[in-house]
Amino acid sequence: MRIRAGPKRISLLLSLRVPAALSRVASMVAAPGSHRYPSTLSIPLYRRDTGCLDTMSTADVETIRAGVAALNRGDVEALVATLDPEVELIPLRAVLDGSVYRGHDGLRRWLDDMSEDWVGFQLGLEEVRALGGGQVLVQAVMRMRGRSSGVAVDAPAAWLCDMRDGRVRRIRFFGDPAAALEAAGPGG
Repeated sequence: MRIRAGPKRISLLLSLRVPAALSRVASMVAAPGSHRYPSTLSIPLYRRDTGCLDTMSTADVETIRAGVAALNRGDVEALVATLDPEVELIPLRAVLDGSVYRGHDGLRRWLDDMSEDWVGFQLGLEEVRALGGGQVLVQAVMRMRGRSSGVAVDAPAAWLCDMRDGRVRRIRFFGDPAAALEAAGPGG
């Protein structure tokens, strides 16, 4: 969508309910006495009905991809850098035992717990999709081998990631994408 910027056009921009940061930028550009008015102001907007993503959603998807790449190469510090300090990991087994891992130390405990039972843990991304509202759906295949049994496992899985300030705030694990989408709520 392209919107003409100028003193008379700013109300149209604000009425579109764009994020506050974009409104501030647009009001600075369109403010009387500013250096120059551009002839147009390009603003990528998120619209659920068209699936068009804003730049924040694109950045969130890239953050998820970077985190998975760090996990797969065993770079814990790079993985931690993609996570909010108050991150929550809610694995599938939380349904059974209530286990929730909190914070960067919680992530490290989760990795330790996984390594007790599994070796060669890798995530093969199939799709990473921004859903809007700061949520990202991740569909992947977990590839690992049982530490004591040696049995190879390729298991499909899905995660619903809640983002905050460009980092992952919460990761909820699901057995399939439909369950993750249902948890995302309407429009997810």
